[in-house]
Amino acid sequence: MTIELKVPKIYVTSDCCYALFNLWQSIRQLPSQSLDIILNFQQCTFLSHIGVAFLGGLVHYVGNRGGKLTFDWDSLRPKIHMNLAQNGFLSHFGAGQAPWEGNSIPYRRDNLQDPDLID
Repeated sequence: MTIELKVPKIYVTSDCCYALFNLWQSIRQLPSQSLDIILNFQQCTFLSHIGVAFLGGLVHYVGNRGGKLTFDWDSLRPKIHMNLAQNGFLSHFGAGQAPWEGNSIPYRRDNLQDPDLID
């Protein structure tokens, strides 16, 4: 069974951070056999860098629990789509377009914690 969850707007505020934790809590409470999740962005009118990093982490969290989390790319608003394309999030998660230089914080995943590699 596939479960669809809504991504809220994510600014850099404590309320928005709580919304992200609520999304994680919804996923955490699902039984392992129900971890086929689609994230829908219809309600997401803004997605800060904190939200981008958190969503990337959710993908790996669900995957580590044996599940699958996918994104409903068609539900992205144009400005959010452009930002996720520019920072490399889309290409990292298999949605095409390669990233480009601009005003976006690049998305990356580090498997090792090495403080010397952080610029």
